[in-house]
Amino acid sequence: QISQSGSYSTEKSHSLRVDYQGYFTPNSSSPEILYTAPGPFSLAPYSQIQFDVYNPGPPIQMDMSFITGPSAEWIESNTVNIVPGWNHNVVIPLLGNNFKSALTAWKIWDTLRNANRVSAIHVKLFNVNGRGTIYLDNIRLVGSGSQQEEGFGGEALSFKFNPSEDRKSTR
Repeated sequence: QISQSGSYSTEKSHSLRVDYQGYFTPNSSSPEILYTAPGPFSLAPYSQIQFDVYNPGPPIQMDMSFITGPSAEWIESNTVNIVPGWNHNVVIPLLGNNFKSALTAWKIWDTLRNANRVSAIHVKLFNVNGRGTIYLDNIRLVGSGSQQEEGFGGEALSFKFNPSEDRKSTR
């Protein structure tokens, strides 16, 4: 479940509270958060996505997956560790061979192809067991120079929790 929180914000007065439930079971889906834009947007001018996370629980991992291009290709970043407490300036690099996809047999040596045509971003949580909460804040795009922008394309961010559950229910 996702909600706005007045706790653990690093920028302004609110953060995104994510309550999750995860299991260490084969073939179970990881908790995920989905951001979709009204139309394709470009991450091409940026070198990384940065954000702050407060984790009141045990260590977890997270990654970002991007749906790109006209064929809606799924390209997934390398995982980042989220330790208990504050995790300031968590970085998902957007340049270089930091991604995996079907094209690379899910090995980390791919690039973020079609970064100029992104239609969705999934934030997935890994190594979660039981119930937990994290708080996300100060999500920003960072360019190769001093360029920095809050959110994606300057628009308000809206998220949906566990969209894969919706896909399962429609099959």
